[in-house]
Amino acid sequence: MSEKIYLFCDNGIVGHIQQGGKGIICSAYCAFDINGKVLFEGSEIEEDVTNNYGEMKSIKMGVLKCLNENYSNVKIFSDSELCVRWLNGEYQVKSLHIQDIHKKIIFFLKSLEDYSINWISRDNNLYADWLTSQSLQHLRKTPKKILSKEYSLEHTQKFIKQMEDKNGN
Repeated sequence: MSEKIYLFCDNGIVGHIQQGGKGIICSAYCAFDINGKVLFEGSEIEEDVTNNYGEMKSIKMGVLKCLNENYSNVKIFSDSELCVRWLNGEYQVKSLHIQDIHKKIIFFLKSLEDYSINWISRDNNLYADWLTSQSLQHLRKTPKKILSKEYSLEHTQKFIKQMEDKNGN
């Protein structure tokens, strides 16, 4: 089995969701080893999509990157309780625009040796949140005050250490 890694996923939006529930979304992910070292990260901006789609896309992109980098033991974290419940099979996906990406994620997850999908509070998803905010900053009419990269990274590393200590590693 490959080494365990932590994958954090998030999405952000510029301005307000437009009428119909769609807007400009940034989907981002970042992966860490058990010692808190950043292994990889990525983000992508897309227009005219929903917030839930953006969150699912961040998970899909992150899982695909894990597979491409040959990591197959992945603890996935998202601050979207709805998306976590969809992917854990607790809720049925009724939105047609989410069903396709949901099926793709489930397919990719089956390629992993071991994984879990976990909800975390936004306060524990700071580095992924920083990635989305940083990526969207140039699109804002008024720049948003965002936490520093260093603070966000340090906070995520502390969360990983707590998880490892809790698991006795």
